[in-house]
Amino acid sequence: GITEAEREAFELLPDDERQCDKCKTTCFLSALACYECPERLVCLYHIDDLCNCPPNRHYLRYRYTLDELPAMLHKLKIRAESFDTWGSRVKVALEMEGQQKSSKEWPYPFRGVVLRGLDPTPDSSTDGL
Repeated sequence: GITEAEREAFELLPDDERQCDKCKTTCFLSALACYECPERLVCLYHIDDLCNCPPNRHYLRYRYTLDELPAMLHKLKIRAESFDTWGSRVKVALEMEGQQKSSKEWPYPFRGVVLRGLDPTPDSSTDGL
């Protein structure tokens, strides 16, 4: 089997140099390569399609170590949660603003403007109208 690995900063490679030769997907985290066929690269789904060289000539190219992945996952989770929190706050703010403006009962031409969050008062800018 494959016993060697090499760290690779995939994001520094041009897209065409990090595409799976079989399915053409762009490899971001890992890929399989061969010492005898350096122009070939496949994703981990297509390891059998790399080349006809013996498996001991194949090696894994990876971006991050297994020790680095949990910390990255934790940071990603925090960022995703902060986005969810921000989205919830924006939704509440927009709902509050909509409730305040709808109580004024705008005339027909301005109702759509109010729903889009623009201020249809006569002294306001008419950029959105």
